[in-house]
Amino acid sequence: MTEVYLEGRWHLIDLTGMARVPEIVRIGVGRDAADVSFMTSYGSMELINQSVQVSRLE
Repeated sequence: MTEVYLEGRWHLIDLTGMARVPEIVRIGVGRDAADVSFMTSYGSMELINQSVQVSRLE
């Protein structure tokens, strides 16, 4: 996913075609991956499971 600023507004683009834009949930915003890193690790590792919990704010 990426966002580009064109003609006075931001546009969300999925170049992979794996998700429709209305189905996207923004989890982090930054200039690059280092700004929004969700995990830091050292050495060998394997990600076994990952989940996202969402709560509606009224």
